Amino acid sequence: MSTISERPRVLVVTTNFPLRRRGDRTGNFVVDPVVALADDVDTTVLCPIDSRLAAPRERWEGKVDVVRYRYWWPRRAQRLAHGDGIPTALRTDRRAWLQLVPFLVATVLVVLRHARRADVVHAHWLPVALLCLPARWLHRTPIAVTLHGTDVTQFPDRFVAWGLRRMDVVVSAHDDLLATAGRLAPRSRRERIRHLVEPQPVDAAEDAEVAARLEGGPVVLFVARTSPERDPLTFVRAATHVREVVDGVTFALVGSGPLDDAIRVEIAALALEDTVEVFGHRPDVWTFLGRADVFCALSDRNNVWVTALVEAMRAGVPVVATTAGDTARVLRDRHDAMLVPVGDDRAVAEAIVAVLSDATLAERLGATATNTLAENGFDPAAVRSRTLDLYRELAGAPAG
Repeated sequence: MSTISERPRVLVVTTNFPLRRRGDRTGNFVVDPVVALADDVDTTVLCPIDSRLAAPRERWEGKVDVVRYRYWWPRRAQRLAHGDGIPTALRTDRRAWLQLVPFLVATVLVVLRHARRADVVHAHWLPVALLCLPARWLHRTPIAVTLHGTDVTQFPDRFVAWGLRRMDVVVSAHDDLLATAGRLAPRSRRERIRHLVEPQPVDAAEDAEVAARLEGGPVVLFVARTSPERDPLTFVRAATHVREVVDGVTFALVGSGPLDDAIRVEIAALALEDTVEVFGHRPDVWTFLGRADVFCALSDRNNVWVTALVEAMRAGVPVVATTAGDTARVLRDRHDAMLVPVGDDRAVAEAIVAVLSDATLAERLGATATNTLAENGFDPAAVRSRTLDLYRELAGAPAG
């Protein structure tokens, strides 16, 4: 392992990375910091290759090396690490189970091969970090793991604790995940580093396409995976009440997932075809944020700090959010956001109407968002600095 810390060599290991552009397959919370630190860090990203689209090697945005590896042959038959992620693939496709062991072995081998030239391994999701342990044992390369939620909540506590104790640093943008890590592995080193979220350029053609579907009155936006914990059905039901009060309102639903069929059924049952526009998964979230008048974050678990919420606040879009988890502790009602109970479509509708009918309220919610983000550690310069300092420290010290 190198001990040069001025320009550390970092191996980022993840199961999801965009194929052709930011956001086209997963959130930008992995790719954005990698690109932002390219002037100070030599980064190589390792991720499974897509069954058809991605190139085995590429120079991402001309700044970062991306290496995509196979885990099944033929390549077009790969089913595990694509689409909605490994847990979903294992639940919905029996063929994915056949590929699980080959995937684990392929990941260990490719990490071993590349880690010998790295100063730091940065893994996203705890199960991925555990596959990097052989590289730590053999090459003494320190491992930082970023926790994202399901890697802590969907596995037995003993398994999670065992894994956390073997990491050099446990990183997360979420205070609740760090608190859970502290409970399960009290001696683990834990660092809060927020997601790096900065506005992305908007493509003119995509903007024109979205504008044609949202033309007319105000726009209420929902961006999330359409899964039960994000509660897109409450968003759809709220549209019934809002359109009775606000002329020409459009509810734009961006995202895909297991509730897609249920959403279509609900829209038809409530005769909302002219009010709710379903866009499915889109890489151009900032196109929608540029046209939104209200953003809804309706999780029944926690809204802070999911990437979509931070992006909406960064864009200055007034937010309506449920009080789930730490939301009410962090965000102040009618100051940072309009806070509503979980699953209450009438309360969501009333909050939306309040924002759309009160320009002063809407302006205050949008204007305070930037300060709120900065107060909670989301200043982009600070995030870059903390991440770079951590890499340099790990690169200049032996593994613990």
